[in-house]
Amino acid sequence: MKKFLIVFVLAVFGFIAQVVSADDMSFQIGTVESHENVMVADIAYNKYVIDGAGPDTHIVHNVELGRYSDFEIVLHDMLFGPEAQGLSTVREIALDYEIETGKVVYAAFNGDFFSFETGWPVGFYAVEGQLLRLGHYDKNSFGFSGAHKTRIGDVEYGYKLLLYDEADTLVDEYHVNRMNQTLLEDEIGIFTPDASSVVQGDNLAKIRISDEPIDNDSEQHYVGQPLSDVSAFTFGADDMNVNENTFVLAANGDSEAYQSLKDNITNESTLEVYPYPTGQWEEMDYIIGGWQILFDHGDKLPEPIRGNVYSRHPRTSIAVSREGEIGITVVDGRQTGIPGVTLGELASINEDFGYHTALELDGGGSSSCLLRNLETNELDVMNAPSDGELRGVSNAVLIVGEPIDDGNGDDPITTTETTQTTTTAVITTTDEATVTTRNQIDEPGDEDTSSCGLFQASQLFYGFLFILGYLWYRKK
Repeated sequence: MKKFLIVFVLAVFGFIAQVVSADDMSFQIGTVESHENVMVADIAYNKYVIDGAGPDTHIVHNVELGRYSDFEIVLHDMLFGPEAQGLSTVREIALDYEIETGKVVYAAFNGDFFSFETGWPVGFYAVEGQLLRLGHYDKNSFGFSGAHKTRIGDVEYGYKLLLYDEADTLVDEYHVNRMNQTLLEDEIGIFTPDASSVVQGDNLAKIRISDEPIDNDSEQHYVGQPLSDVSAFTFGADDMNVNENTFVLAANGDSEAYQSLKDNITNESTLEVYPYPTGQWEEMDYIIGGWQILFDHGDKLPEPIRGNVYSRHPRTSIAVSREGEIGITVVDGRQTGIPGVTLGELASINEDFGYHTALELDGGGSSSCLLRNLETNELDVMNAPSDGELRGVSNAVLIVGEPIDDGNGDDPITTTETTQTTTTAVITTTDEATVTTRNQIDEPGDEDTSSCGLFQASQLFYGFLFILGYLWYRKK
């Protein structure tokens, strides 16, 4: 009997320890004082209040979507088209998406950095495979698809030229390698008057189109209208002026594509030119610009931190785990006693969540985290925006899907759980790392190293141990 009691007590205490550790979440930036969990179907929202170093408190919001979820993550904006609003709050962008698609937005977050003057995002921006915005500055991007393939780093892109006849029937399409840049062998390029007054080169075959390029919805938006109606054109190998109201198509070498253009273009033709992602970036349904790479396929902070290493602000990041979960993290800041976090600390938070690839998105007053309340059917603001209210932003990251039905015709109810935990505080330190090769597809692996998987395995182990002890006791 005594041996059985020992085995039983060990099994029970081991099981309890596993339950506690499964609910416990430790962070390198401090001690978890409280934890709130909200589940909306299989969308997991977690809020952690963390006692940091000194008097500072950190509040971390994290929303995670499983690899095989019926929901999807998309990008949306209100910048273009007849109903364009310009900069809009994340809530306004979410509601606009619902009106356009009939789907429901279950969670919403701020997206790319943007210009306050123009409202345009300053990074690469692609929606449903259409590249709407070319990135400015030396910034990084995060691409993702419905299959949870992801890509991080510099976007590879080219231009697509579509040639239509007088009946607006597509005749052919061509890959244009460069815009207003020197061409390599067998490349096709476009030269416009705002960048060059003359196109030179004996090895360049040239077509001058006597028409000014027609802007799309804006100079930043490349889909929707043709570039030019061809009113006249000339061919030549000599230097060619790029006069006002003209542009030049040029080919380095006697390529098949250039010969096709010469054979098919007429005065009645229409040309459409727009940029598109190439290489493995072409596989991405969505591309959003960011700044600091926090993790690149497990490599923490592969580039030196840009800007002030010690500056704390509200922050937002988008990430993916090795198993394929996509997570968005928003950290509060610029409030009394809640300063926010440094980029190094943001990287450590993503590390603590187990993410394998992560990129910093816009932060500061733009940081926004909204979650659908299924009881009120409202999008509740879960974080504390540092402006005191939601700021107008250029685009938003949305988790969307069909309306949820609990099977009884009633709206399901969100479940909320709050726990108090204590852990050992570990203060973040950041070391600059060597820049490593980027731009690799992140294919989720088959292994499951998540705490949930470990917790389930521990349950089975201790349950098995308890059964063995009970059988041994009965035999005695």
